[in-house]
Amino acid sequence: MQSLPNQAIPSSKKDETFHRNTYDAILSMSNFNNYNSEYEALLNLKKYYEGDINENDYDNLLKPFGVKMENLTAKIRNHNIIKPIVNILIGEKAKRALNDSVVVANPDVVSKKEEQQLNAVRGYLYQKFINELNALGEDTGAESRELPSIDEFNQQFNLSYKDERAKHGQEILDYIKYDVEIYDKFQDLFKQWLIYGRCVSFKNVVKDRITYDDIQPYHVDYERNESLKFIEDAGWQVIRNHASASDILARYSKEISESEKKEELIAYLQNPTGKGSNFNISFSTPNPSSALSLVEEIRVYWKSIKKVGYVTYFDEFGIPQIKEVEEDYKLQEGESVDWEYQNEVREVVMLDDTYMILARAYPYERALVGIGGCKLPVNGRIYNPTTDKIQSFVSDGVTYQILYNAYMYRLELSVAKAKDVIALFDLNLIPDGMDMKDWFYWIDKTGIGFVDLNQEGVKSGNSLNQLLDLTNKTLMTYIELIRFILSQWENLSGVTPQRKGEIGPYEGKGVSERAVIQSSHITEEWYRMFVQFERKELQGLLDLSKYAYLDGKQAMFVRPDTTYGYITIDGQKHMESVYGIFISNNLKEQDDLQNIKGLAQSMVQNGVPVSTISEVIRANNFSSIVDKIKESEKQLNEQAAKTQEAQQKAQQEMMQLEQEKLQLEYAKVEASKPQIDPFKADEIEIKKDELSLKEKELDETIRNNKAKEAIDMEKVKKMNTKS
Repeated sequence: MQSLPNQAIPSSKKDETFHRNTYDAILSMSNFNNYNSEYEALLNLKKYYEGDINENDYDNLLKPFGVKMENLTAKIRNHNIIKPIVNILIGEKAKRALNDSVVVANPDVVSKKEEQQLNAVRGYLYQKFINELNALGEDTGAESRELPSIDEFNQQFNLSYKDERAKHGQEILDYIKYDVEIYDKFQDLFKQWLIYGRCVSFKNVVKDRITYDDIQPYHVDYERNESLKFIEDAGWQVIRNHASASDILARYSKEISESEKKEELIAYLQNPTGKGSNFNISFSTPNPSSALSLVEEIRVYWKSIKKVGYVTYFDEFGIPQIKEVEEDYKLQEGESVDWEYQNEVREVVMLDDTYMILARAYPYERALVGIGGCKLPVNGRIYNPTTDKIQSFVSDGVTYQILYNAYMYRLELSVAKAKDVIALFDLNLIPDGMDMKDWFYWIDKTGIGFVDLNQEGVKSGNSLNQLLDLTNKTLMTYIELIRFILSQWENLSGVTPQRKGEIGPYEGKGVSERAVIQSSHITEEWYRMFVQFERKELQGLLDLSKYAYLDGKQAMFVRPDTTYGYITIDGQKHMESVYGIFISNNLKEQDDLQNIKGLAQSMVQNGVPVSTISEVIRANNFSSIVDKIKESEKQLNEQAAKTQEAQQKAQQEMMQLEQEKLQLEYAKVEASKPQIDPFKADEIEIKKDELSLKEKELDETIRNNKAKEAIDMEKVKKMNTKS
């Protein structure tokens, strides 16, 4: 085992020799170059899931005395009880929504929020001033609006506020998830998580796009650490895989074109030797013969050390400034420097351990654009990093699978040995002149077996009722044992019959639901740990997008709720934003989501628009549903307020009408006096008729407004009660 070269040397001295020596040292430390049972254990876990039989697991059964028993009536077979349980959990994962939220971690996030809140309060005070002027009868030219108290207003602002950079970051993340097909990739990685107890992915930037791939865990090795939870935090990583010549050329076309050995490389890719590297562990491939035409690609990433200086200088205005410099920087007059050592990621890519394609500092350093520090491009989650033994969901079921297959083998042997109850009779009983075929024919035809007790050979006292019971009494014992083994595996895994939809004849709804809830507590830890991995992955993708979209980007995509989104990315602003990721994916939220969707019918009955209900049903997280319901309640409240305002207006018109009626009565009195102008009397009668008609119309309007207001207020009351 080689030791790593000095990593703290200047960048100018980290040449091809330095990278080759570091590459060789890391490979000498990896499990690929040192036999380790972990590699075979990972491959075996995959076989257990797929249902392959390893006869070495059944030596005590098949070789009870150290010698294999031949010509038996049964064969050891796999009756897979692991795969159905795993597939149920994978199916449940597909139904769990990925509720991610982007937050901003810039230092000015608080000051920007306070600035926005100050502007909102100014608008609140201005509207309050308008309301007071309108109440005094002043003509402000603006309408009055109902306002909450200042405390309620600030509370509403704090609940609804979200930084514009966070909103933009969320749009970018939604686009990335669409572009890299994140949901399918997460499903594949969750399958890895259950089978191997670890899952591995690789993130990279190719031109202006982000690439995201899942990698089989047995193709990856990394520096072990008891506290290591995520592989991206390891000191070094090795990826070893087979690739076709066309894939290699597409991936490294620029590097091959600029290589001094480009002609030799092109010739090699057209006819690869397939010799592979000098690893002690052979490469696993589904078709060994096809591997001869493939190229073995070996990628090594590690955390090197660089010396960074922070130079303090004064600009033309005499203001002190700080800039970052390399270690070979020469100080100018009036400058001072502080030096510190930092991690940097470096990479080497080799083909068949012979041709070096890449040897450089990794150009997409997340420590420069993110909040998590120096990260390697390969990430993964390990279920139990504190032990050398692999622990996974499938590994927990291996013992039960072997026992299940063993007793199924015993059951098959017992069935082969078991016979029915048979009758014994003397062949001499068959009458002369009748062969056995004829004898059985008449038994089937008439139900009578003819015998001749007087013929020669028949012994006296011969009993015709002798029976021989050859049935196997152990069959039911084996069946009960098989059921017991399956039940124990289901209890350990947490996937009980109720969770699979199997309801007993005496189990009520409450009992079944309780059993499902209790069993889900057992598997929830697997989901919780994987959600943390998903958060790390989304954080990494968002960090790398700052390199991919540095020159900006415009794109259309489909959001998780199947609506279309259009995005325009300002590369500079995106680079200056510091993002964080939060994910909520727990059982309680899933239950709340289903409960609120179950209220859709009552929402229709209470006047909620069908479009709002459709959005509620399509929503994939509880918070978005609450927002939609609040918006609907706001619209109903505004409608009720308008109805009340119309009623008040009608009442004012009624008062005005009463005043006009008094004036009319006064006019009548005046008209009854002597010397009344006849034309004046006619005018009074006409006015009286007009007022009477107007009074009837107003009464009808008031009656309609009261009825509508009562209906609207009842709807609002019911909605508030439901929510």
